[in-house]
Amino acid sequence: MVPYTIDPGVSPDQRARIQEAIAHIHEKTSIRLVERTDQADYVRFISDGRPETCWSYLGRIGGPQDLDVYCGQNGVPSVGTVVHEILHALGFLHEQSRADRDEYVEILWENIQEESWPQFAKIGGRGKLYQTYDYESVMHYGAKAFSKNGNYTILPKNGIPPERIGQSQGLSPGDIESIRLYYTAPMVRLRWWFHQTTFTTNYSFPQEVLNVGAVDAWLEGVVLEGTWLQGATPQTAEIPAGGSATLLFQAKPCPSLGFQAETVGLRVQGGETYQITYTRACYRYPDVLTLLRLEPAGRETLLLTFAEWT
Repeated sequence: MVPYTIDPGVSPDQRARIQEAIAHIHEKTSIRLVERTDQADYVRFISDGRPETCWSYLGRIGGPQDLDVYCGQNGVPSVGTVVHEILHALGFLHEQSRADRDEYVEILWENIQEESWPQFAKIGGRGKLYQTYDYESVMHYGAKAFSKNGNYTILPKNGIPPERIGQSQGLSPGDIESIRLYYTAPMVRLRWWFHQTTFTTNYSFPQEVLNVGAVDAWLEGVVLEGTWLQGATPQTAEIPAGGSATLLFQAKPCPSLGFQAETVGLRVQGGETYQITYTRACYRYPDVLTLLRLEPAGRETLLLTFAEWT
């Protein structure tokens, strides 16, 4: 349930679009937007008078949070645009911001307005709950979004025509499934998936487990391959929605310099087992290479930056 109000400055035509968007979400999902009574946290639909774009905060921020609906022809957005902003408030990012987006689209930076470059930054993970990339998502930009010269700013790969991305009619089947999963299934994630150490004896280290779903989760257990991790102890089983818990890993000593990979499975009550490849770098200080920085660079690809001590 998402409480909301509509600011008096919102025009009748904008108000009609808001109601159409809410009806569409009600028809396709279990999400319910209800008029606010006395709830402390709620969405406030506003019209800021600036025609550049509609906008929304990402997820629940606490207290009243504005969602602007002034955009489009004569300041009246499409239904899909309002749905798009409501999904931001529900916690969903842009589809083309996924860390694996370069496998599916090409970003043409030379055609994008420089001040809008941050809109095309990749942001962690693989987007909508780790599902298949969705060219038809209402959260996907159009092929000429923020163009400074009228040319394409996003070109889909895999033979997909540019006209297929960036629709603003409403929720795609993938959007509907993402909402269903996010708001009905417990979902947990490890905050980090990389570890570096100089230990040559058995040791322990903590790791944070995040509940990235909208319902409470209970961690039933952790499944390990035993490559270099030999145990994992949850400090608490219950992880509230939006909260976190600590997982204490027990690790084997580094056998030599280099990398080791381990599959970690987080088994959640009432949900699927979330798996991640956890990588360890073993190094010695100060006479050999040491890892300074690690960044995702596409699906299952890492960009590593080293320094050599002399």
